[in-house]
Amino acid sequence: MTDSEIAAYLEEQTILNIASIGPTGHPHMVAMWYVVMDEKVTFWTFG
Repeated sequence: MTDSEIAAYLEEQTILNIASIGPTGHPHMVAMWYVVMDEKVTFWTFG
Protein backbone atom coordinates (compact mmCIF):
# COMPACT_ATOMS: atom_id res chain seq x y z
CA MET A 1 0.00 0.00 0.00
CA THR A 2 1.13 3.53 -0.65
CA ASP A 3 1.37 6.06 2.17
CA SER A 4 -1.83 7.76 0.99
CA GLU A 5 -3.66 4.40 0.81
CA ILE A 6 -2.57 3.56 4.36
CA ALA A 7 -3.70 6.98 5.61
CA ALA A 8 -7.10 6.60 3.89
CA TYR A 9 -7.55 3.10 5.33
CA LEU A 10 -6.74 4.23 8.87
CA GLU A 11 -9.10 7.22 8.56
CA GLU A 12 -11.95 4.86 7.53
CA GLN A 13 -11.51 2.48 10.49
CA THR A 14 -12.29 3.10 14.16
CA ILE A 15 -11.07 -0.03 16.01
CA LEU A 16 -7.71 -1.78 16.23
CA ASN A 17 -6.49 -4.82 18.16
CA ILE A 18 -3.69 -4.33 20.66
CA ALA A 19 -1.69 -7.27 22.01
CA SER A 20 0.67 -7.27 24.96
CA ILE A 21 2.31 -9.84 27.21
CA GLY A 22 0.85 -9.98 30.71
CA PRO A 23 2.80 -10.40 33.94
CA THR A 24 2.41 -14.21 33.76
CA GLY A 25 3.83 -14.29 30.22
CA HIS A 26 0.51 -14.92 28.52
CA PRO A 27 -0.69 -12.76 25.63
CA HIS A 28 -3.50 -10.30 26.26
CA MET A 29 -5.45 -8.89 23.30
CA VAL A 30 -8.04 -6.14 23.42
CA ALA A 31 -9.94 -4.08 20.86
CA MET A 32 -9.40 -0.32 21.17
CA TRP A 33 -11.11 2.65 19.56
CA TYR A 34 -8.65 5.06 17.94
CA VAL A 35 -8.33 8.28 15.99
CA VAL A 36 -5.59 9.54 13.71
CA MET A 37 -4.00 12.71 15.11
CA ASP A 38 -1.05 14.41 13.41
CA GLU A 39 -0.70 11.36 11.14
CA LYS A 40 -0.34 9.01 14.15
CA VAL A 41 -2.73 6.36 15.43
CA THR A 42 -3.78 7.59 18.89
CA PHE A 43 -5.69 5.78 21.64
CA TRP A 44 -5.85 5.78 25.41
CA THR A 45 -6.94 3.53 28.24
CA PHE A 46 -7.63 3.80 31.94
CA GLY A 47 -6.03 1.62 34.58
